[in-house]
Amino acid sequence: EGKPELFTKRIKGLAGYYGSVMCGITGCDESYYYSLRGRDDDTYGETIEPNHTNTIVFAVEMDKDAMDSAPQLPEALAVVKGYVETAVIGMMLTYYIKSLGYEARNHMDGNYLLVLPLAAKAAGLGDIGRHGLLITEKYGSRIRLGAVTTNMPLSTDKPSAFSVTEFCRICGKCSKTCPAKAISSEERTEINGVMRWQIIQEECYRKWRVLGTDCGICISTCPFSSNVPEELIDDYNRDSRNAESILGHHEQKYKIRPFNKEKPEWMK
Repeated sequence: EGKPELFTKRIKGLAGYYGSVMCGITGCDESYYYSLRGRDDDTYGETIEPNHTNTIVFAVEMDKDAMDSAPQLPEALAVVKGYVETAVIGMMLTYYIKSLGYEARNHMDGNYLLVLPLAAKAAGLGDIGRHGLLITEKYGSRIRLGAVTTNMPLSTDKPSAFSVTEFCRICGKCSKTCPAKAISSEERTEINGVMRWQIIQEECYRKWRVLGTDCGICISTCPFSSNVPEELIDDYNRDSRNAESILGHHEQKYKIRPFNKEKPEWMK
């Protein structure tokens, strides 16, 4: 029988080697999973039944200049690049785990069975914000997530102590700048037994269809996506009332949100 500590070291190291900037491990709680399968006609509507014990969640960084061009094309390219990178990391982890005789499944773009932000929060990568996306201390929402579920014995991580609940409550910039008005400006409500915010997914997607990209304005707008100084984050973690300092720093530098008008040289 394998040693969880050694396997965990190898898994996190391999994920980092292929480009992950964050990697955490949690169990396979049923609440992380979608209820029914979608997309593929052959399996559409089938009930999803978790059959693994651990979830490896990893993240890649998306380029800040590209994301700050949202909702223009460079943003969409950065997102697609992130999907490709997480898919590659997931496949390499899956191949490695299977080569050792364990089961593994790569949850990648177009083939997810998991709600990745829920698993990522449990794995200690960050917290879920008003816009429904994971927010990390270092990269904000400017990340793309991937996951591999497995029955390989691994050491699990604790959820992060970093909480954005109070910050998002007083910030609300993503709600103010959302062109689809899909992000709530109200307080959290109880949804399926959990206090949280929920976006209007149909309105979000409808705006994508109009823009021709996947928008991304909420990702760019989030102050944590703009390299908040470490000392301000430390102050906030000690006392959430220091959220005002992060907001003030962001507004002084960007006012409402950063916006990059310049296209990459190769796109001009």
